[in-house]
Amino acid sequence: MSCYCLNPACRKPENSGDANFCETCGQRLKLDDRYRALEPIHAGAGSTFLAVDEQSVPRLRCVIKRFQALSNRDSTQLDLGQHPKIPQLLAYFERNAYGYWVQEFIPGQDLAAQLTQDGVFEEPQIRELLNDLLPLLKYIHDRQVIHRDIKPTNLIRRQRTDRLVLVGFDTAKRATGSVLAKTGTVLGSADYTAPEQLRGKATFASDLYSLAATCVYLLTNLSPNDLFNSHEGTWMWRSVSLPVTDALSKILDKMLEGAVNLRYQSAEQVLQDLNPNAVVNPFVSLPDLPQTKPQVACPVWTCLYTLTSDPDRIVEVNAVALSPDGQIVVSGSDDRLIRLWDAETGNLYQTLSGHTGSVTAVAIGADGNLLISGSWDTTIKQWNLATGELQQTLTELPNLAKPITALVITPDGQTLISSNRSSEITLWNLHTGQRHSFTGHTDQVNTLALSQDGKILASGSADSTVKIWHLGTRELLRTLTGHGGAVYAVDISPDRQFVVSSSWDRTVKVRNLNTGRLSCTLTHHALPVSTLAISADSQTLFTGSRDTTIKLWDLPSGKLLTTLSDHTVAVNTIAASTIAASTIASSLPSPTLVSGSRDGTIKIWQQSVLMQTGRNN
Repeated sequence: MSCYCLNPACRKPENSGDANFCETCGQRLKLDDRYRALEPIHAGAGSTFLAVDEQSVPRLRCVIKRFQALSNRDSTQLDLGQHPKIPQLLAYFERNAYGYWVQEFIPGQDLAAQLTQDGVFEEPQIRELLNDLLPLLKYIHDRQVIHRDIKPTNLIRRQRTDRLVLVGFDTAKRATGSVLAKTGTVLGSADYTAPEQLRGKATFASDLYSLAATCVYLLTNLSPNDLFNSHEGTWMWRSVSLPVTDALSKILDKMLEGAVNLRYQSAEQVLQDLNPNAVVNPFVSLPDLPQTKPQVACPVWTCLYTLTSDPDRIVEVNAVALSPDGQIVVSGSDDRLIRLWDAETGNLYQTLSGHTGSVTAVAIGADGNLLISGSWDTTIKQWNLATGELQQTLTELPNLAKPITALVITPDGQTLISSNRSSEITLWNLHTGQRHSFTGHTDQVNTLALSQDGKILASGSADSTVKIWHLGTRELLRTLTGHGGAVYAVDISPDRQFVVSSSWDRTVKVRNLNTGRLSCTLTHHALPVSTLAISADSQTLFTGSRDTTIKLWDLPSGKLLTTLSDHTVAVNTIAASTIAASTIASSLPSPTLVSGSRDGTIKIWQQSVLMQTGRNN
């Protein structure tokens, strides 16, 4: 069995099936060390490959779509959620100015193949097709997406269910007011494309035209171009099709109107004419009846301790970290000191000195013994957390030295990842001190986060983007846009489902880590959101803001749970327990949140649970 190189410039892309690197151009063959292209399905402006997910058991087939000029594409255009008639988007990657979408493979026969096999469609089949697809178009259009390439080969009848699935979303476009007002790229298959779309002015009604053109092709087995008299501006499909009622003919003709203003404007309008005697409008849902809630856990957070670095003056706290066992809080402050606190008692038991500038970042290794600190003085220091001993100082090259902005340690404790006030990200070998830097951002990197398995790195920058990297290969997987200002904080949920970012624009964005799809945008903070953390069970998101508050959110749904308002000035930093509440010893707070502020205090928070009952509103 062979596999294919995804490099569009490769002269000989076919390789042996077990190769890891292309035998011709040397490019890595698998995306994310997981998805391998087996054979091309379609070549063109974007190329499509049948592929396999080598990490699934059993190995499942999927589809890889490659696109040019990714930076010019709207990465949110396929944010359509989960729908049984749309292929599931499994992952999204970037490589060498190309984008790659990995999608669910739909086994089955498209409508063009069905027409060849079974012959022309009759009216009941066309009515069934319209009733099947028009609700899907309403679903897509309600999410402000125009498909732009509806045609028989993009409608596949899934083998398992015999239901139609709409594919070909690589040409889809988000329909904002500004986009609709200007001429865009002409995409789609000419035989099925509405006149306004051929002029680069696609609208929702353009998809209705394409669907009707598909219907007349299925009724006649003739190209829609051959069924239109351009001199008279009339359609002639009824003279060559099987008998069709006047009611359906009028519907199809109105969907095929050349002038957009004379055409149906929505899928709902077509459905209403298609089913005039329907008792229940298919788009109106009955309201949910009140139901008695079962007992639910209602989290209540209490400030256990307020720790002050210097009782005689305010010393701004820039960074905090919590040891894996939840027993030690480490803080870094403007007074150039690192302080170690007992999380159970709130007592300060050791102070570490050595930096000559403000301590801007601290990180603790998974073994609980390794402590790393970064400073405005441009140095990184490695400490033994148990003894407080300074083990080594890592320094950037003199001409590159800039204040440290973020630190993360790989789970094996072998590698440190750092960023400073530049666009570079640096990997340090903690045994040899050797360093390797790479870049992809266009402005300084403010924040870093590493997945719990140590494979995926997220970076946030003043360039307003979040970049997702495969740490082992240092390959850029995807770039996430959408923030209106510098990204201040980023984190990856322990279950690797979400990547969360916060920004100067006062928003928090929750996205699917694998696809980059936006799940929700959180907007309740009054000032920029400077810090965030995710609970060990991936259920709770903590955000800290310059508005002095910490907000707690249900991460999967984006629902605001509660607001903590004990700080009096901006919250600079927060850290959450890295172990689940069920595994914390009963003598320890359960689970713990730590926050640091410009007000000079560190607060240790404990969660308790009250059982409440009630009714849905």
